[in-house]
Amino acid sequence: MMVAIPVKQPGEQPAFRAAIVAAKDLLTLALLEQDGETHLASLHAAVSSCVPLTHLSAIYCNGNEIQVQEQPQLSDPLPFTPCNPQGKNQIEQLSSTAGWCWVRVEHGSLHWLVARTQPAQRTLLLHLLEIAATHFSLLQANRQLDLFNSPLLNRIPFWQEKLESFTRLLRLAGTLPAQQLLAQFDSTLRFWMGAQEVLLLQRQDDAGRLIYPQSATAGEALLNLLCDDRPQQSEDNCLHWYSFPILLRRQHHASLALALQRPLVTEDRQLLFFVAEELGLMTELYELRQHKKESSEQAELAPEEIHRLRELGKNNLRLQKQLKQRDEQERQLQLDAQRDPLTQLANRAMFLHRLDHAFKHYQRYPDQGFAILLIDLLSLHEVNELYGDELGDLLLKNIAQLLHTSTRQNDLVARLSGDEFIVFLDASQSTEAITPVISRILEQLQHPVMIDNHEINIHAALGVATINAEIDDVSQLLRQVDIATFQAKRRGADHAVFYSELCDIPDRLSPEQTLQQALREKRLLPYFQPILRLRDRRVVQIELLARLLDEEGEIHEAGSFIPLAEQSDLILEIDRMMLRHACGLLQGLFRPLIKQHSLRISINLSGKHLGSREQIQQLLQIIHESDVPPKLFIFEFKERDLTRRDTQTLTLLHELRAKGIGIAVDDFGTGFSSLNALFHYPVDFVKIDDSFTHRLLKSNRDRALIRAIRDISHDLGMQVIVEGVEQREQQLKLSEMGFDLAQGDFFSAAMPPDALFSLLPNRAVPPETKKD
Repeated sequence: MMVAIPVKQPGEQPAFRAAIVAAKDLLTLALLEQDGETHLASLHAAVSSCVPLTHLSAIYCNGNEIQVQEQPQLSDPLPFTPCNPQGKNQIEQLSSTAGWCWVRVEHGSLHWLVARTQPAQRTLLLHLLEIAATHFSLLQANRQLDLFNSPLLNRIPFWQEKLESFTRLLRLAGTLPAQQLLAQFDSTLRFWMGAQEVLLLQRQDDAGRLIYPQSATAGEALLNLLCDDRPQQSEDNCLHWYSFPILLRRQHHASLALALQRPLVTEDRQLLFFVAEELGLMTELYELRQHKKESSEQAELAPEEIHRLRELGKNNLRLQKQLKQRDEQERQLQLDAQRDPLTQLANRAMFLHRLDHAFKHYQRYPDQGFAILLIDLLSLHEVNELYGDELGDLLLKNIAQLLHTSTRQNDLVARLSGDEFIVFLDASQSTEAITPVISRILEQLQHPVMIDNHEINIHAALGVATINAEIDDVSQLLRQVDIATFQAKRRGADHAVFYSELCDIPDRLSPEQTLQQALREKRLLPYFQPILRLRDRRVVQIELLARLLDEEGEIHEAGSFIPLAEQSDLILEIDRMMLRHACGLLQGLFRPLIKQHSLRISINLSGKHLGSREQIQQLLQIIHESDVPPKLFIFEFKERDLTRRDTQTLTLLHELRAKGIGIAVDDFGTGFSSLNALFHYPVDFVKIDDSFTHRLLKSNRDRALIRAIRDISHDLGMQVIVEGVEQREQQLKLSEMGFDLAQGDFFSAAMPPDALFSLLPNRAVPPETKKD
């Protein structure tokens, strides 16, 4: 570790200032040689070269234990034995007129430096001790800093071990003989790099001379090629040869060469550049130490030596600056290699690395899936043409921030190309987990962006592909998300498409046309999931969930078509169809429940119904025509639909409640104005989003949040329903936390009406239907 040592310039005669400069340089080199550790002998050698000493000691304190280390062979002992950890009172009793000096030090257990010289030299000695104390304090402040802070530490296997191995060798450079140090480098390079030969070359008389080892298999022509002031590489006898220049005072001094059976990867090449640069720095430090050793043997310094030491001090500062610059450059290079320079998002390389790692993890743990979401901007080209590339770049930065705030903590947003972004959705294999992210992104894209007084509308096409057991490699998953995005673009702006095998069929109906056809053919079916009271597993509500039956007879969950329907008016027709199904069941299969009036059906509705009184009246007309009591229904609206706080929405919700219909806030906790929705609107039920449930057992923060939601809701007279319960442990924790109502696959998956009816007579979920 190298630090600059501040020095006071007293301003007396030139000889005094020269001694200060010389002592500073000698002291710096002595302390560097000890790698920041206090060494009384080195300190004595540095100080006594300018000031005659009769005493030098260091006082250490470890708790209540006090230790005094005195430099031997000096005439004056310390005139007292320290009796307390600070020792200040005893030290200050020393006579300064007799040449005693002392300074307080903050360096680990070292507390005081004490020295004595001739009274006439006391001022100079005091300055030197202050230099040493300052140096030790700086070292103490920095000794815990890591030498390296590279992103490669978490990305490349064994990278940290490699760095530590070479760093340990570099720190031995001042203590080992040259040949022994080179032998250590040889064995380290063979172990970590798989090197077959390691050479150190130096150019003499325009030829490469072998410094280490004594002989090599490489011929003279190859040695001449490798010993160059630029990096070189060549192939000879099935070996890959590489050389890296070692610079001394910015001039080519030597070359480090090695032979491998395989080509060097980029990370190892970068590490070897670092090693070569450090060898150059160590060589310069070695010369400085040698000069210190020679000059310290002289009783007095000649003027030319003082000038030389000043130059060495400047070189020392230059070396420190170079080391800092090298560290910063290495960190910046690693960041640049993984980040998009415009948006500072992850780039393609970093995204592919994350994707590859996740795919390998999925192969070992198939229950921990993921998905990728591709966003293709459709309006960037027009923006660049109308307003110029500079404003287009500002738009890209704005969209990058939008995507970052719309995704979750463990997701990764990356920029693939000029107008394409891609998102790695962690722990998101089901459409229910993916849909909230897509909805947030599409909702944000609906709002124009103001850039340089220009209002810009953003349009994009979104494609989604999820991992499954049939995918053999990540390229297949990337192809699927490309196909899904292409199909989204065919439908126009601001559409999202989930990949399915139907996407690969040419000339097929568009997804919107397919959904319209399913509506006409009544292939949208009602499924029901019970909502239970936790203390006795009694069913108190049932939630109606739409399912799509495709032409092949496969059932698709709502997440695969509801986002598409939300982007058009199809969602309104789907909601009305589901309400008619519910009314029909209450008139037929569920008719016995009408007399009870205690079991209610909860129906998910789009916030578009709140856009006009006409839409609400159509819903009420369906209920009226079926002759079903309105109080059997609960209308669920997404939290984001209740963030506008407009008068019309408030009025319509009050009218629904006046009819006896309950109001529920669905996916609570995922929007932007959660508490405002609770305080402002007439709400009966709060449904906590399943993302909180998934993190319930691991996150203290999420447990605290849902406790707060529970308490606020109860204080406002609302009931709380926890969604997404999938494990027994989650059920037990929720019961322990005092929650009353819950739903999820642990109790019962969504099922068709006939299957649900078997649960309703006793209105309790039998234990055998639960999933462990």
